[in-house]
Amino acid sequence: MYNRFKVLCEEEEDDIETRLVGDSIVRGQLSEFCGQAHESQKCLCMPGGRLDDITVACDDATSGAENNALFIILAGTNDVENTRSEELMEKYKRMLHRYKIKSQNIIISGILPRTRAPTIFYDRAFSTNSCLRSLCTDESVDYENLWADFYNKPFLFQDDGLHLNRVEAALLRRLLSNKVSRFRPKNAQQDQAASST
Repeated sequence: MYNRFKVLCEEEEDDIETRLVGDSIVRGQLSEFCGQAHESQKCLCMPGGRLDDITVACDDATSGAENNALFIILAGTNDVENTRSEELMEKYKRMLHRYKIKSQNIIISGILPRTRAPTIFYDRAFSTNSCLRSLCTDESVDYENLWADFYNKPFLFQDDGLHLNRVEAALLRRLLSNKVSRFRPKNAQQDQAASST
């Protein structure tokens, strides 16, 4: 099977490495999230990838990463319309368990909206995000729901209504960077508390 998983950006290492992993929704982050000041940021994109594909590609996505590397995963958009809710959550759970073997530092992003999508997409995506929040809580994984930041804002999307235009790519980068900046101090405090017990 042809592996479409590509390492899109590799730069000099920093103290804590951050890897953004996902389907084509993260493609624009090569120059946005990855191309910013943090030399350690890398963006790995699997165009058309579904949750099972992102899970199988875990070894490629985590290759050479430090134990404390932070993984931000945006995936599931390509599964929503064709997968039952229970099965979808099982796919997310398998993906989480696979990546947690490599690192405990994981942030899962909820499904992002589209423009001109059928009603079934919005219904299932909204439900998926709600269930995904609960799953991440159960799995002790950070969850970020960016739906409200992009919903009903067609000017942020390309003409296909799915992929990000340059404005939205920049907005996504800022939101993800803010999440990372909040995550690291909190994670450092948890590690310090664990080491003192």
